[in-house]
Amino acid sequence: MPLLSALAAPAYAARHGAQLAQLVQRRLLLDVTSRDLSLTVRHAQRQVDHGLVALHRALERSDFGPVAALAREATAALAEVARSGELPDGEPVANQAGLHELVSLLQA
Repeated sequence: MPLLSALAAPAYAARHGAQLAQLVQRRLLLDVTSRDLSLTVRHAQRQVDHGLVALHRALERSDFGPVAALAREATAALAEVARSGELPDGEPVANQAGLHELVSLLQA
């Protein structure tokens, strides 16, 4: 997890340039944290990965506005799923406990 967290840190942008850093953060969000959040909600036995939650929260505070906005949008979507009790495709949430833990951690 430290390697992934380092990719989201401002120091990465300072070393490699803003354009690459923004691309890396966007891919972390779409390919790593968002997928993990989705899998946690869709699979009843999956545990919340606190390291990935911390990474997602860091991306919500990204210096890159579009990345931060997209991360906050994902958090808001999870909160909406928690309120409605079903996924956007109409499926019931398989892991209610995990969903509520995720929303609690992300909104803390």
